[in-house]
Amino acid sequence: MIAATLENIVHQALITPRIEKALEFLRQLQRTDIADGRYEIDGTEIFAIVQSYETKPDKEHPKFEAHRKYIDLQYILSGKERFGWAPIAKLESTTSYQPEKDILYGTVAAEDAGFVTLSAGEMILVYPWDAHAPGLALETPTPVRKMVIKIQHLNIDPKV
Repeated sequence: MIAATLENIVHQALITPRIEKALEFLRQLQRTDIADGRYEIDGTEIFAIVQSYETKPDKEHPKFEAHRKYIDLQYILSGKERFGWAPIAKLESTTSYQPEKDILYGTVAAEDAGFVTLSAGEMILVYPWDAHAPGLALETPTPVRKMVIKIQHLNIDPKV
């Protein structure tokens, strides 16, 4: 997991050609009035989902998720949310992996999870070896607009 801004991400992460393509899409679209929905960037290899929602007051036992095929680049367009992270090895599955949605849900013990606060203009990169809990409220639920760019990962680990 890497937390950054669009300006400093290049100093914090290995920028592969696919991640660069996603960042370029984000640079060109840096506005908050983009409509909710799916945006193709490079077919099924890279695409964006813009979504609006209220953060969840799930501080005690947040629902974590993980992906096998895609890296998530989650960029806050407006609002603020708390974001949970843990190594994938700490995830206790509560569902089976759903390949059609590339998602696995589970829980993480409180002592094994870390949290960051993301505000407008900030992003987080989560990889297939990261479990994460997005969309959490800081105190009370608030509206958030977010762009999630899904970047197909080349080295898929079937154990996730």
